[in-house]
Amino acid sequence: MNIKRISIQTKGFTIPGIMIESPGSMGMVIIIHGYGGTKEEQLGLGWRIAESGFSACMIDLPGHGENTDYFEGDIKSYVDSLTDYFKENNNIIVTLGHSLGGRLSLISNADYVIGLSPTLINDFKSYTKFFVKNNRSYRVRERDDEFLWSLFKELPQFDANNGSNALIIFGTRDIPEIVNSCRKAQNDKTKVIEIDEALHGDIYLNEKVFEIIINQLKQWI
Repeated sequence: MNIKRISIQTKGFTIPGIMIESPGSMGMVIIIHGYGGTKEEQLGLGWRIAESGFSACMIDLPGHGENTDYFEGDIKSYVDSLTDYFKENNNIIVTLGHSLGGRLSLISNADYVIGLSPTLINDFKSYTKFFVKNNRSYRVRERDDEFLWSLFKELPQFDANNGSNALIIFGTRDIPEIVNSCRKAQNDKTKVIEIDEALHGDIYLNEKVFEIIINQLKQWI
């Protein structure tokens, strides 16, 4: 495998990332962190995916990690520009995201989409907002402290009735609003898997999650 830093220039965005290329790759998996996260947090997940025969690219969202842009603007277009970029050289594109990244993944224009503890709802209770801002916002460059909450309201909803190319994974010890919304998303079209005892903050490092994701990728492709 080959691992390298990359800087993607696409549709007005400069996107810092880390690429793990798998020889004879079966497809590209774009991994999107959550609010207050970074591409480096997702390296373990990316490595396991690359070991299984898929290339993986971890990116920094605006205002996060090495991305010098502010956390603002049309974040969905940012992700869609990534999938368009990689479609030029890859037959199959998968997006895989955690939390906010999970919501962005599920509504992306990729061929297949995976959400880990995705924020499917448009609003959160006051104590959840307090916890998130106090524990995560110090890692985000943002001009507007309320942008995150307005973003959830503006993003398109994930349509669970049209989710045959989608997988949702969440933990039993996740944020209550996320647990409830993920359970409601399960139907004949969308596969939803609940991981016993898994937390919101580190579900992307869970061994069972690794196995489920890799098996699903191989079923799809």
